Amino acid sequence: MPIALSLVSRAVLSALQKGGRSIDGLVIEEGAPPPSFIIDSALSDLEAGRHLLWSSFFFFVEEPGRAIGAGGFRGAPHRGRVEIGYHVAPAYQGQGVATAAAALLVRTAFSQPGVTEVFAESAVDNVASRRVLEKVGFIHIGQRMSADDGLLDQWLMRR
Repeated sequence: MPIALSLVSRAVLSALQKGGRSIDGLVIEEGAPPPSFIIDSALSDLEAGRHLLWSSFFFFVEEPGRAIGAGGFRGAPHRGRVEIGYHVAPAYQGQGVATAAAALLVRTAFSQPGVTEVFAESAVDNVASRRVLEKVGFIHIGQRMSADDGLLDQWLMRR
């Protein structure tokens, strides 16, 4: 399924924060928006003057005007490393959307000066996410325990 990445504007982030699901002609599929803590963080970053590319999440767009998932970068690169995250609306899972989106995020990260590594984490029991990262070319580098999310696998791709 062909997808594209589109930066989420401040207006869309604000509307999502208020619970909007159809914004300026953009239809947002159930389960597609980023979690509220991500939206809040992105808006805070924008208010602080941080660059949109690293603070905001992208929507994965199936066709103009239809958001089917979200993802992006967890902050600006640090020592050449940036972390990605992504999710897909349930109605579009299992169709290669997450794999295509993760590959686009990696390509976007490596197109930026100074980015030499892309990092990701996935729940140990999330087999689908593990397969996405393996297909894109990530290498499993370890695990860590998260107080919020339990045991996580850690993944890395180097330029």
